[in-house]
Amino acid sequence: MTNIPMLGPLEQEVLNTVWQKDCVRVNCVLAELNAHRSKNNQLAYTTIMTILTRLVEKGILKRKKQGRGFLYEAVNKKQCFIANVFKSLLDQFAKVYGKEAEDAFLFVAKELTQKKDPAVRERLG
Repeated sequence: MTNIPMLGPLEQEVLNTVWQKDCVRVNCVLAELNAHRSKNNQLAYTTIMTILTRLVEKGILKRKKQGRGFLYEAVNKKQCFIANVFKSLLDQFAKVYGKEAEDAFLFVAKELTQKKDPAVRERLG
């Protein structure tokens, strides 16, 4: 992933729903998202279909034909997607700021490893 996929709030909601359900149809995402919305704030089928199509075009989702519609699934698991976004960010910072970007990243990583919270230290290895 060379570019960081910029996701709007609704794209993020849709993507999180796809990650939760693994492989979904438009109706599944629509029902899940509308279940948490007021009656006056319901989303349309076409809105979700458009968002899913955009996520496919951005390379974040893939789809396969099933019957008259499509099944959508994430290209990467959530953790892998986030790691790729971080890597893309770091690569872009390194292109602009060079060694200073690496130094800043190492500073932040060191700060995280020194946190007093044992759960954070354990997760960082």
